[in-house]
Amino acid sequence: MDDLLKKYARDEEFRKDLEHLPYIQFPSEWLVKVIGPFAGASVRFLVKKDIKQDWSISVYADLHESLGFYDGPYWEIYPFEFDGYQDVYRCPLKDTEKLILKINEALENHKESKGE
Repeated sequence: MDDLLKKYARDEEFRKDLEHLPYIQFPSEWLVKVIGPFAGASVRFLVKKDIKQDWSISVYADLHESLGFYDGPYWEIYPFEFDGYQDVYRCPLKDTEKLILKINEALENHKESKGE
């Protein structure tokens, strides 16, 4: 019974989180795979441009700042390259325009580093 109550509480928290998640207009050439939330993320998805790619860009929303340090709810993109170093990129949850720009940048930089 205890496990059932934990699952119910998790589901209720997710329902509350839904009202804070923005709509996102993805570019039509992207392939987006929604994956279940885990490890404290509220939602997660993967992005790539070609089904044959053996890599993708990972994106998650952290609405409770439980995974990283940021001033409020945020998106995190991985991998993201800064000056040739692989890292993450974070932006505010509501700034979906910046999110799309930075995912595209991550896709292009990763593509170049893979020599494609």
